[in-house]
Amino acid sequence: PGTGPNAVACSSDRAAFRSWSGDVAVFDGKKWQTLPKLPLADEGQAYGTSVAVTPGGHVYAEASRRIAYFDGSAWSLLELPGWKGPIGAITVLDSGDVVVVGRGRVGLKTGTTFTSYDAGTWRDLAAVQGSSLADLWTVGQGGTVMKRAGGGWSRMATGTEAFLTGLYRCGPSCAWAWSGDPGRGYGRSAKAVFRWDGKGWSTASTGLSEPLLGIAGPGTEPRAATSDQILRWTGSAWVEELETSDLGPRYRRFVGICATASFLIAGDSRDGAIVRKLSP
Repeated sequence: PGTGPNAVACSSDRAAFRSWSGDVAVFDGKKWQTLPKLPLADEGQAYGTSVAVTPGGHVYAEASRRIAYFDGSAWSLLELPGWKGPIGAITVLDSGDVVVVGRGRVGLKTGTTFTSYDAGTWRDLAAVQGSSLADLWTVGQGGTVMKRAGGGWSRMATGTEAFLTGLYRCGPSCAWAWSGDPGRGYGRSAKAVFRWDGKGWSTASTGLSEPLLGIAGPGTEPRAATSDQILRWTGSAWVEELETSDLGPRYRRFVGICATASFLIAGDSRDGAIVRKLSP
């Protein structure tokens, strides 16, 4: 797409990349489309690392502690009244609800703005996923994993104090959380990865030599990205499938990985994209 991405996100039929300064591109399963720059990007007010895309191609992106929304033709800015601190992540739930997390806060899109709620913790939250508002999980500082049930939040025991920067839900009894996204500055040396089997969390870092930037794909054999590798989970360890050096000199480092219903998609930090068709 030529956008120099630093973040990637997928919905069931779309993928979106964004750069730190506000360039965004969307993949529709056949081709990439470069969108207009985020509002106020030329004034240096569109910085961020969060992006989310809906089925159909609408996009939400962090823009200097606000949310930029692309409706298919143009961008607009959505405010976050009462928000404190940075934006940790944006996601579009399967239900269509748009959720933002940050420092002890959860934001829910209502019309053209967001309503901010107490997340039941003072800690920084860095990732959020779920099928609906009744099935919402978030992770963050101090090994925090929280889920929403019965209208409130409960914290899950993880056995770690690591800053969890990523979350991947792959089913009712399948989830992953990890620590150490270098792009967010949460600790380049961290390699903590945890797997949920429906009963509890266990460590799943065997085979890793670098921090993870993302996990995606089939729940039985998900793929993960580090800055230099794409890896596959065998059930007991991560094994390398691809290195950036295999792709030629234009690739510098991977920035993440996500999956639509049909494709695994990863990107590099300059201008490339790797798209792999998933088996039917």
